[in-house]
Amino acid sequence: MITHFSKLTLQTVSIQGVQQVYADRLGFTVLSKTDREITFKVTPHVSLSFVEASEPISPAHFAFQVPYSRFYESAKRIHESGLLIAKWADGHEIDEEDGRLNLYFRDGDGNLLEIIAHDYVSSGECSIF
Repeated sequence: MITHFSKLTLQTVSIQGVQQVYADRLGFTVLSKTDREITFKVTPHVSLSFVEASEPISPAHFAFQVPYSRFYESAKRIHESGLLIAKWADGHEIDEEDGRLNLYFRDGDGNLLEIIAHDYVSSGECSIF
């Protein structure tokens, strides 16, 4: 499992749409923006970039580690953002299993995003929220 990265770059159909999701709804700081690319600060050492593309986009799945003690607060923030939250077959949204909590949601390009918390990860090792 990859737990840290320096910069992740994904494609998007709309720089403006990406800014609305990641800056306006999730609260990430915009580090740089041009007509074709936008970069957000996720943590002091991690950035997330989107490049506008005209070809079909293959959605990605990535997770943001949050402190276990703040998971439900983070989930509430996602709920309040208005983003599409994925539900399990039985209708529940938060999955709980042996010291792990997670919630899946989507951005405007169809990327599957996840907030995840593990009880063995210290809050100093977590990324956002």
